[in-house]
Amino acid sequence: MNLDLNSTSAKLYRWFYATEKMPMTLCPYFWKLVIMWLLIVPVSIFFIPTTIQKNHNYSLGERFSTNSLIWFIMFIAFIMLFPITYFFFGWFPRNTVFEA
Repeated sequence: MNLDLNSTSAKLYRWFYATEKMPMTLCPYFWKLVIMWLLIVPVSIFFIPTTIQKNHNYSLGERFSTNSLIWFIMFIAFIMLFPITYFFFGWFPRNTVFEA
């Protein structure tokens, strides 16, 4: 079976699964494409930090661990900055739950 390597599905398949090899039969390719199209939006959002870096070719495991670390650091930064803005700056509107 010959697959068109320049098609949108083939390019997304290679990006999503972080591989350059394409399957030789249609059945695994089809079902992996179905899974990919169902998960493309959440995975794309999760992989934004390493997608921005154009010079690196991360494997799927490296992308997952790098992005997990980046999102965790951003979460911790938000957790630290939220109380600071709450207690010191009082940027919350009056008559709300967050009013000091």
